[in-house]
Amino acid sequence: MNETSVLLSEIKKGAKVSEKPYYVMLPCEINDFNKFVAELLGKPQELKGEIEGTFEINHTEISNFYHLLQQRMSSQHGQVPINFIITVFYSDGTSATHNNIPDFERYIPITLCHPVSVLINAVYLIKFEGRSVPEKQEVEVFIATKPGTNERNSHRWFSGGLLEYSIRHTERTWATDIAGLITSHSNTIMSPKSGIINFLSRYGDDVTYFLTYFVMALSVIVWANHFISLLDIDVKEMTEAYWKNISIFTVKSIAAVGVLFIVIASIRKFGDISVLVRNQSYIVFNEKDRISADKKKKANRWEVVTLFTLWIFTILTGVLTNIIYNENWFW
Repeated sequence: MNETSVLLSEIKKGAKVSEKPYYVMLPCEINDFNKFVAELLGKPQELKGEIEGTFEINHTEISNFYHLLQQRMSSQHGQVPINFIITVFYSDGTSATHNNIPDFERYIPITLCHPVSVLINAVYLIKFEGRSVPEKQEVEVFIATKPGTNERNSHRWFSGGLLEYSIRHTERTWATDIAGLITSHSNTIMSPKSGIINFLSRYGDDVTYFLTYFVMALSVIVWANHFISLLDIDVKEMTEAYWKNISIFTVKSIAAVGVLFIVIASIRKFGDISVLVRNQSYIVFNEKDRISADKKKKANRWEVVTLFTLWIFTILTGVLTNIIYNENWFW
C-alpha cells in the first residue's frame, strides 16, 4: 500500500494526520524577489484624467475597453490581466461585479432598476525593458451618468456624463500610452454637451428670475405713470367725485398689482420645483434600460418646452397688465 492510500485510510478511520508544511519555490534570486514584493506592495505613481460629455452606451462600448487594453498588452508585452473586474452600479443602490466579459454581457438584474455607472478595473504584471522583475500596473475606468452614484464621485458634480480614468503605474511612458488609448476610445462614445441644453441648465433659472423682476418693475412703472397722469389736472377740477374716482382707481390698482405679484411668484415657484433642464447620458444594457432611457429623453424635451412656455407666459402677463392700465380696462 502506497503513502497516499495509507493517508486516505487514516483519514477515514478518523486518525490524526500530522500536518506537514508545504512551500512554493520561486526560480529567482533573493534580491529580485525582494524587489518584486516591493513593487507589488509599494505605492506606485498615478496618472488621472476625466472627460465630460454625453453618451448612450451599451455592452459593446464597455467591452471594447477590455479588448483595446488586451490588444495593446498582447502586442507590446504579451500579457493578459491577472485580474479583470467590471462592476455595474444600479439606480436602486445595488451593484453587480463580473470577472469576465461573457458574464457581464449575459447578466440581467431581477429588480426594476437601471445602470447609472460602470467601473472597469484591470491589473497587469509587466516586465519592462531594463527591469529585472515584473511590476504591478493597474488601470481603472469609471463611467457615470450622474453625480453621487457611488463613493467614487460623491464629491464631484457634473452635468451630462463623466468618464474618469486612473492609471497606477511604475513606468510613465507606458501610462501615458494607455491614457491616450483610453482617451481616444472615450472620444468615440462621448459627444460634447448640447449648447442650448447647457445654457438652459446653467442659466434657465436666472432668465426666469430676470423676466419676472422685469415684468413686475415695468408694471409698477406703468401704474405709477398712469396714476400721475390722473393727478395732472387743474386744482379747480378736483371735485368730490374726482377724489372718489382716484380712491377707486388706487384700490383697484393695488389689487391688480397684488394679483400680478401672485401670478409672477407662482410662475417662478413652478419653474423652481418642476423644471430641470439638463444634459443627460444613458447606459443601456437591456430592454428595461431602453424604456427608461426613452422616458427620460421624452421628459427632458418636455422640460425644455415647459421652460420656454413659462418665459412666454411671463412676458404675456406683463403685456396684458400694461394693456389693462393703458386702455383703462376694469377701471
